[in-house]
Amino acid sequence: MMSYQQAQQFDLTAFEPVVGYELALQAEVASLANCQLLVRFTLHDPDNRVEWPEGAPFPVSQDFLWNQTCFEVFIRPNGVQAYTELNITPRNHWAAYGFTSYRTPAQMPPPRESRVRLVHSEIRRHQLSAVFDLSRIYTPAHLLNIGLCAVLTHPPHQFKTYWSIQHSATSEPDFHRTACWLSRIQLIA
Repeated sequence: MMSYQQAQQFDLTAFEPVVGYELALQAEVASLANCQLLVRFTLHDPDNRVEWPEGAPFPVSQDFLWNQTCFEVFIRPNGVQAYTELNITPRNHWAAYGFTSYRTPAQMPPPRESRVRLVHSEIRRHQLSAVFDLSRIYTPAHLLNIGLCAVLTHPPHQFKTYWSIQHSATSEPDFHRTACWLSRIQLIA
């Protein structure tokens, strides 16, 4: 039987109100055995207003995923400046990036974080689950601050909405700000 820490669930909110759409987005995060992290995003979109393409049969690593419907996870050990950004899309594309401090280095795409592995993904209509192996970068001694966010693309004009547990007090959405990161997780050995 797989060990896990009880999942934390959050309702994500849009940076700006989404008028005329019945949308809701929930996120869930849990620590699994062997320093693995489970994330799940569930979209309530009865009018199919969000781009949700068919997924590839297996995960594919790719950059610039935030230009389409994309779910993002930010991970930073308590008391440390460096953090990791994970991206995954309904197309089953994913990426992991490493930062030494807030948006540093500032290159595009950001530097890849090769120590993180996607070990499982499951994509259904309006639900995406992923398990990431963090064992080569974080240990059970790390208390991790987690940010759960999403960029949703709305056809036909391809405008985007930005969702997070909480938004920082800025004029633009910025998922890299730790004010948006409200979850804390202890990894399991």
